[in-house]
Amino acid sequence: MRSEPAVTPVGPSLILAHQLLLLHVLLVPSLGCDGRANVEHRTFPEGGMLADAVPVPQVSLPALRGIFTTDGELRRFGDLVSVHSTASGVSLFGDEDARYALLDAGCLEDGSRLVLEGEHRVAVDVDTGLLRFEVEPPSLAAALCRGDADASDPGLHPGARLSGVYGEGDDLPDLPAGASFTGPLVPIDDFTVASHRGGCRTIDDCGVSENSIEAVVSAERFGATSVEIDVRFTRDGVPVLYHDAKLSSRLTRGRYCVGEIANLDLAHLQANCRLRFGEAMPTLEEALDAALGQTNLRAVWLDVKSDQDVPTLVEITRRINARAEALGRSFRVFIGCPSQAVYDAFVALGPPDVPCLVELSLDDVIAAGCEIWGPRYTLGPMAEEVARARAAGIRTVFWTVNGQEFIDLLLTDSDPAGLLTDRPHLVFHRDQMLRGGYE
Repeated sequence: MRSEPAVTPVGPSLILAHQLLLLHVLLVPSLGCDGRANVEHRTFPEGGMLADAVPVPQVSLPALRGIFTTDGELRRFGDLVSVHSTASGVSLFGDEDARYALLDAGCLEDGSRLVLEGEHRVAVDVDTGLLRFEVEPPSLAAALCRGDADASDPGLHPGARLSGVYGEGDDLPDLPAGASFTGPLVPIDDFTVASHRGGCRTIDDCGVSENSIEAVVSAERFGATSVEIDVRFTRDGVPVLYHDAKLSSRLTRGRYCVGEIANLDLAHLQANCRLRFGEAMPTLEEALDAALGQTNLRAVWLDVKSDQDVPTLVEITRRINARAEALGRSFRVFIGCPSQAVYDAFVALGPPDVPCLVELSLDDVIAAGCEIWGPRYTLGPMAEEVARARAAGIRTVFWTVNGQEFIDLLLTDSDPAGLLTDRPHLVFHRDQMLRGGYE
């Protein structure tokens, strides 16, 4: 027979403790399943000023690129920002707390005003807010809204300025902020900014889940020229994008989204699983089609998880690269060899007829006839080895480099061909600062 539990009187101190706990729950940001505070992404109410805007001609957006000197609240980004543009909009990258802003662009009042609106973010934390700028002088804004050919060259606009307001958290922007054109961007054609896990790790919450089509398509807005994606095979032999061998609430959601990828059919994953922020888990072919057809990315690096997967992935790579060549696209898929087993399986297929990247020793890269060496950044700058690779026609891309200290050390002490990173916006900006002679 079970006895009734004793009833403990509730005194004032215990009531106060419960009230404080409730207050803590209400005031402290909610936490994700990984223990990190969730990011509150901000948008302008009712679409902001851009709700009534018309698109800026695509030929004009490159005119907004450059290095700009900040003033007002925008100095939170640092003294200088890199202003980058894509077909999707305009981005600002700074080095203070790895800050960035993703802005949409539109023309107002019959094309006499060019407005930029969007969210800014502290990448090392969860702070977000809103930004709004107008392009000045008005004559430049009008020319860009008309799509004048001469206006598309940023070198012609030394007086260009972004003038606007900055907001924190839920506040509408009302603090003065601006940036003035200081110099052009350094060409990035020969340097690779490779975005890890398709564009953004889920834990970093840049608005999309890692290894999603949405991440791949948005990677350029963060300054990436290439992406790395993780490939797993389902039980029925379909390659999909996913980092871990086993499904987890860290990366996915769904009541029946449990177990190892290798033990589940594609149909089960499609019916029962969504990625952490609601996207569908893409097949490899879907992701490569998106990268080829919806972006200007130059390369995709396949992180191959098993030696048994190599023949199928080589065939897919060969087919996609042939299609890119037929389309006249400067785009290639690389087979990545991160382990000895995957390397041996790749080499066993004979001389490579697809681009390849090796994470083992430089001698292994040379022996396999691959184009890229991908050493771990914690091995140090290895300047002599990088120079030897360069002399052999091999490009060195270190991984996975996120902190500014190591980004700067590798760029100055090693001079690699590129970096793989979870913060492509910071690598883009630091490369501009160092190669452009701004520091």
